[in-house]
Amino acid sequence: MTLPVIVLPSADLDIAAAIRHYNKHRLGYGELFRLELDRTIGIIARWPEAYEQVTPRLRRAVLHRFQHAVIYRPFPACIRVVGVIPTRRDPAIFPGLDTP
Repeated sequence: MTLPVIVLPSADLDIAAAIRHYNKHRLGYGELFRLELDRTIGIIARWPEAYEQVTPRLRRAVLHRFQHAVIYRPFPACIRVVGVIPTRRDPAIFPGLDTP
């Protein structure tokens, strides 16, 4: 079963910043980043427990070919993407989202 995915506004800002960053370094890389992000979110929607658990309630899916990770919280009825961050950043920057 594929769950609906909700991308929080803060994660949308992260995505826009990452696309700008990759396009700045090489034209078209932002679009490749977006395609890889969409592919990863599709996997998360189908198998939310497949990726690394970084806190009791948050998981991290590292993108292939890009040094970014999707930080998300699985719920029984949906997935909430709380951030799309560089892999060098600590996922613990989302402490308030780790409460019920």
